[in-house]
Amino acid sequence: MGRSLQTSVMHVATYVISQDQKGLRKKIMSPWIGLKLMQPDATKSVMLKKAFNFLNTDYDLILFPIFEPNQADPKAQVHWFTMALNLEAKKFQVIDSMRPSNSPQLIITANKVWAKVVSMWVKVTKNHPGCTVPAIFRHHLDYIDRPPSFTQFGSHDCGLFTLMAIQYWDGKRLPDLIGFDEMKLRKHVLFEIINNSANMINWKSELGMD
Repeated sequence: MGRSLQTSVMHVATYVISQDQKGLRKKIMSPWIGLKLMQPDATKSVMLKKAFNFLNTDYDLILFPIFEPNQADPKAQVHWFTMALNLEAKKFQVIDSMRPSNSPQLIITANKVWAKVVSMWVKVTKNHPGCTVPAIFRHHLDYIDRPPSFTQFGSHDCGLFTLMAIQYWDGKRLPDLIGFDEMKLRKHVLFEIINNSANMINWKSELGMD
């Protein structure tokens, strides 16, 4: 998978996770949506309009993997973090595996994402036939204080932790990753993708083992 997870890998992983919710009422947005939300013309995007055109009453949580570019150097290392729209608790929850909850840059970025999500909700989601969820502009940002075990190992692990947050966040708790190191976590994520019931690939055939 490389040191840093590419957007295409994040897309496959989040799709697989979205097919196996274990009873949780979640909607998981594609990482391409998280990438698009960070662009200046986001609210004009056809991709975003399609993504936000859904009936939301079946969900308690809507999760966004957010792609944050390096503003100073577009070619430098980027960062992934998670924003969860908790419809039950009526707030946006921000989960970052590297920065503290009071990080100025995290707060700036989260506010930008909040504004664009609210804008798209007003333009598209709340106008979907049958939508009963009130205006989410009243839902405040809540920066989650992560447990020590949910701190990434280096600068390349944010994608892995974002996937873990998306898979296990229930609105209150993050997974306990005590005992994991970078390699163990990478193997765990890869195993979850390959072994998931949503993965219909015949691996014996793909690997020429028939």
